[in-house]
Amino acid sequence: MVSAENEQPIGPSIDELAAQDGWTIEDPRVRRERNPDTFWLPDDDLRAAIRPGSQVQLLLWFVDEDGPDQPFPQCERMWALVEARVADVIHGRLASPPLSARAVLEMGQLIQFRPTDAIDVLDPEDDWGEHRSFLQAIFDGDDAFEEWKRAHPHKLEPGAGET
Repeated sequence: MVSAENEQPIGPSIDELAAQDGWTIEDPRVRRERNPDTFWLPDDDLRAAIRPGSQVQLLLWFVDEDGPDQPFPQCERMWALVEARVADVIHGRLASPPLSARAVLEMGQLIQFRPTDAIDVLDPEDDWGEHRSFLQAIFDGDDAFEEWKRAHPHKLEPGAGET
């Protein structure tokens, strides 16, 4: 992919993705440098506060297909639920499935990333606790998910997510 604004490549090539098992996380600081007025990044304090229970949005690149034998690099903004952090290495699970038809990752898969990879951060204390508990129940397996459904029957009713 090439940016029309400055004709510089954006993201990895198909060969680069293939060499990295079909996916990679983009360092968003380069995108921010190219688009300072339109691409926001969390500040250092917000990134330093990432901890278990935080949800972090990342830019993930996959190989996708336009048609048979027409692969191209595809970027998706995806959320990961943080499980652990050791210094600048964060372990989190993808909170949704990739849209890319050929993505090698799936919802719930554990990935590693750095605080500088974050393009947005939701703190565990923010008002998304029920969503976080729902995701964690799915990741923990059938028994945990069944317990979550028993504890939150109102969330399973038709129209429960509508406002």
